Amino acid sequence: MIAVFIVVLVLSFWNFMTIAHEVEDMESAAIELSLAADIEIKFLKMISAAREFVQKEDTKSETETRNYSEQLLGAIAAAKKGITIESHQTLILEAEEAFKSYFADFEIVTKLKHEHAAYIT
Repeated sequence: MIAVFIVVLVLSFWNFMTIAHEVEDMESAAIELSLAADIEIKFLKMISAAREFVQKEDTKSETETRNYSEQLLGAIAAAKKGITIESHQTLILEAEEAFKSYFADFEIVTKLKHEHAAYIT
């Protein structure tokens, strides 16, 4: 009886530890998902504001685009700190490079739009 009790105790402890590790993995995955979703939302908002600027050429949408870009940089920095899986870190770095490229193009468009407006004026 004692041997059976010890076996049951060891198996229970083993299962408890397995569940604890699985919960930690799920928590880590949820944190990563939250960080990635934050980046995606901010990027979509920035793109929307940039499109509005290209269509309307107003200062409000230009300011919104710049604000969203700052928020996006903050979200990327948070993701770099919060994401621990190496392959996911690589994806964050790729997203950061894509953002920098997109925003550099936005700066060029903004400059050209302002020059165009000055010529018309």
